[in-house]
Parts: sequence; C-alpha cells; structure tokens
Amino acid sequence: MSRTQVDRNEEAIARAKAFDWWFSQFNGLYNTMLTLSWGRRHRRALPYIRGPRVLEVSFGMGYLMSQYADRFDTTGIDYNPRYIEVTGRRLKAKKIDAKLLHGDAHALPFPDASFETLVNTDAFTLYENPKKAMSEFYRVLVPGGQLVLMEYDYPRDGNLLGRLWVEWARLLKVPYIDFNTLLTSTGFTFEDHPVGNFGMLHMYVATKPLSATTAADANAQGVSAG
Repeated sequence: MSRTQVDRNEEAIARAKAFDWWFSQFNGLYNTMLTLSWGRRHRRALPYIRGPRVLEVSFGMGYLMSQYADRFDTTGIDYNPRYIEVTGRRLKAKKIDAKLLHGDAHALPFPDASFETLVNTDAFTLYENPKKAMSEFYRVLVPGGQLVLMEYDYPRDGNLLGRLWVEWARLLKVPYIDFNTLLTSTGFTFEDHPVGNFGMLHMYVATKPLSATTAADANAQGVSAG
C-alpha cells in the first residue's frame, strides 16, 4: 500500500470516528434507529453468542449487549467514554450486570484464550490497523471460540444493487476492508451470512480452530505460536 493510500485511509478513519463521536451525543435519535432498524439486524447475532464468557468490542450504545448480557459473564470494551456511560445506564435499567471498560481494540487488556465469544458490530472499519485488531480478536478467543462480526463488504452473489451500496459507501470514504482475506489470513474459518442491503451487510461467524496454540501454551512448550 502506497503512502498516499495510507494517508487516505487514515483520513477516512478520522472522519468516521468524528461522525461516530458526534452521533453519540444524540442518544435518543441513535437509540430509536437502533431499536427500529439496526437493532433487528443486530439481533441476528443472538443465536451465535455462547458462553460462559462473552466479550463485545466497540459496543456503542449497548443495544445488542442488553439483549444477551444477562445470560453470560459479559465484558464490554469501547474507546468512547460516552458510550460506556450510556450503555451502563441501559444495562442498569434492565438490572443487568456487565463489566464495561475503556480501551483499544488493537491492545485488548485480557490474557490469551479469555472468551468463548467475541462480538463486534458495525465498528471494525473504524480501526486504524485492521490486521492488529483482528489478531487481538483471535488471541483472546479460546480454541474453538467464535467471533460474530457485522460489517459491510461486496455481496457474495455479486448482485448489482449490493455492489452499488458498497461503491456508495466507498465514495463517501468509509474505510473498506476485504473481510474474506482478513479472516482467512488471521487463521479463522468462517460462515458469511448476508443480513441486509442486498447482501452488502454481512454477519461473519468465524471460528478459531480447536488446534490453535496460544502464546502461553507455546512458551510452556518452548515453541513459537506462529
């Protein structure tokens, strides 16, 4: 990737983060959109969330977390303090306990193999270093653990309307990631479920292999984790 492309990606991420921060100030509007529109799509993730330990990275307003956190040992991490405050109030109103932390998806403050499921919805394209973030997701999952990730990419069937949605997002300078390549190169096997906008919105259900070796295991055995 050229220096110009890197600069453009960084500019796009900065714009997306600024929009995300601005939108977080309008809790009522955001909450209505989550409940009536985005929430229906996010709830498609619920059957794939399994415990006992679940981590949601970049949980935003906490709508999805409020749908499952009462059934698991749930932890959430987000870079936006306002989202932590709003989600805390949402969970408290429903008498749900969860650990909410301020932090960075590129350096998750957890040991290897800490969670059975990791959830990430509509946030991954905001990350400055997608490879590092995905590597962290992989690291903190147990072997056999599952990543449930929702994001946009080209439709699997290549239909015109879905492709146009992606091109429109890219025209608006929303950062683009080839998730098929990223998930595979990280070591995941995955299913790809279309969940909206003519297949442009995807839910990736990705599994860390049972044979995966954690850094701790590798160190104990005196070998590299690869």
